[in-house]
Amino acid sequence: MFGRACFIADVSWQKRDGPPNDRTIGSIHDHVLVWGKALAGTSKKTLAEEAFNLMPRTEKADAQYQVFREPDGPDPRGPFRKIDTTANAKGGRYVASLYYALKNPNTGEEVWPRKGTCWRHNPDEMARLQADRRLYVRGVEELIHRVRGQPACRAVKILVGGSPFLVAPDLWERVGADGTATNAQDAIVLAGGLAA
Repeated sequence: MFGRACFIADVSWQKRDGPPNDRTIGSIHDHVLVWGKALAGTSKKTLAEEAFNLMPRTEKADAQYQVFREPDGPDPRGPFRKIDTTANAKGGRYVASLYYALKNPNTGEEVWPRKGTCWRHNPDEMARLQADRRLYVRGVEELIHRVRGQPACRAVKILVGGSPFLVAPDLWERVGADGTATNAQDAIVLAGGLAA
């Protein structure tokens, strides 16, 4: 269109985590071809690249990556972001071979995918992720389960919050809590409603 010299990039946009289970070949990427109209003088950059007005990272974006308090200490690789390792079984994504128990390395208990889900990876890959300390096995969910298992605590209402619950808005339900809030004021209002 404007010549090879004005080509900036082929942006490969991953629109889904993997091909659909009901198809042999499935599209998981879109391509956006980026061109500039003209070069900026003797620069190798196009006028568009010179004019890019990149926004600085926000605190919210940086908050997704943090040093978590893991049982065996902080990860020496630095801050990271936790993501869900289960796949939603809706729409044909359930795979029977990906429904198996993992062993929690801290408690020895078996951990199964939630109802309506399966793991994203096969047992060998999950074992590799766990050995490399890249697999976090539901500490919050286990804590809530243990609290609810105490007879004196069965009526206790549990609110959770923080960065992981902002990133995955339904995480509070998946770990068995009674609610979540994005700030302290909302948490007070929610707690009042739960206590009523």
